[in-house]
Amino acid sequence: MAIYHLTAKTGSRSGGQSARAKADYIQREGKYARDMDEVLHAESGHMPEFVERPADYWDAADLYERANGRLFKEVEFALPVELTLDQQKALASEFAQHLTGAERLPYTLAIHAGGGENPHCHLMISERINDGIERPAAQWFKRYNGKTPEKGGAQKTEALKPKAWLEQTREAWADHANRALERAGHDARIDHRTLEAQGIERLPGVHLGPNVVEMEGRGIRTDRADVALNIDTANAQIIDLQEYREAIDHERNRQSEEIQRHQRVSGADRTAGPEHGDTGRRSPAGHEPDPAGQRGAGGGVAESPAPDRGGMGGAGQRVAGGSRRGEQRRAERPERVAGVALEAMANRDASFHDAYGGAADRIVALARPDATDNRGRLDLAALGGPMKNDRTLQAIGRQLKAMGCERFDIGVRDATTGQMMNREWSAAEVLQNTPWLKRMNAQGNDVYIRPAEQERHGLVLVDDLSEFDLDDMKAEGREPALVVETSPKNYQAWVKVADAAGGELRGQIARTLAS
Repeated sequence: MAIYHLTAKTGSRSGGQSARAKADYIQREGKYARDMDEVLHAESGHMPEFVERPADYWDAADLYERANGRLFKEVEFALPVELTLDQQKALASEFAQHLTGAERLPYTLAIHAGGGENPHCHLMISERINDGIERPAAQWFKRYNGKTPEKGGAQKTEALKPKAWLEQTREAWADHANRALERAGHDARIDHRTLEAQGIERLPGVHLGPNVVEMEGRGIRTDRADVALNIDTANAQIIDLQEYREAIDHERNRQSEEIQRHQRVSGADRTAGPEHGDTGRRSPAGHEPDPAGQRGAGGGVAESPAPDRGGMGGAGQRVAGGSRRGEQRRAERPERVAGVALEAMANRDASFHDAYGGAADRIVALARPDATDNRGRLDLAALGGPMKNDRTLQAIGRQLKAMGCERFDIGVRDATTGQMMNREWSAAEVLQNTPWLKRMNAQGNDVYIRPAEQERHGLVLVDDLSEFDLDDMKAEGREPALVVETSPKNYQAWVKVADAAGGELRGQIARTLAS
């Protein structure tokens, strides 16, 4: 299914980024060449005369751009999986031209396979305008000379700076992708707006990204992929619930109309009663008058048997001309009538119970007024309870298993004082005390889980890593034994060294690996 994902970020020398390293990464060149099969297509455009290959331009940017200058703007966007590779290439090129063509901004793009299920494009854009004046590399990145442009550097665009540019770019990508899907004959569409703005009752999806896809392919489970799978499962259930709710709403409306019709008929029966000899009094036996001999509209209604509790229509009692109290009860409690019938409908729907089991009562409750918010939208809280087991517990369990130890050092660092409290627990004790660890973390404290001192056997923890750091470690032969995504796009890596090492030596190794 086509999904919407587009992010933009700026690379600068002051931020420690390298344009050449980024270009090598997205094109899988240089130290990333061993993963070149990941690149399905790469192209560059609007390059100045001094450039023989794209790497030359980005190399020159690193060398000559001002110390506080911006090296590139990167736009990453997910490509619709419904399109063929040729269609994806055409779409990516068209979008790149849309962003760069007006001022002929130099760019490089690369399409990554993303494991086959997550095709995406990386687009690097230079802020320097190619005005057609031939300049050597050293001059190209100098300050622009407005009076004599040929003597200064290439002018920088102002288009990429405003915050409005990102929102315009997000909307433009949705337009380009939807036109491509329409041309290819697909019904799928994407929308750059938030789900709330679209009026869609489902959870926002999670973009996996290339590193997560690669890690999952190597058998390393990541929280991000698990969350994405959980969201997909939840959304599928929400869609089913919405369809079922629509059926319930339809049935409730039908019953409401039937109740109103009964009320109108019984009212007409009372009006017609005296004319046809109906006094409205009870018989000596305490029963309603026998309407068998009556004429007019009242007879047919009174002859109907009282519907049972499982029926789909009626108020569960007879409708007779003289029963004012029964009519009043029906007028006051239409929701109760509908609720009884809805429960019966859910109980009779075997396929629904097969799919949702004990959740049937909660699903039926969605049809009631308190199951929607003040805008009439589905209130997810009405579902009650988690759909899955505790995600934190599962993540900790996987981390403990991956470390392969029997004893673990648990550290809780006070966020205010910086003091560290340490405990040594077994795996079972860690899992048993997970709720307490979650409370500590929720209070702002840092929580650490690592092998106990006697069990580390050469494992070194490298903390606070980015995706680029992981790529660098992998390219340099320092591939981690375990990677844990501690927060979005922030990772811990456990690296196995050749021999067991003491605490001080492990600290030196960790600092070297992180540098």
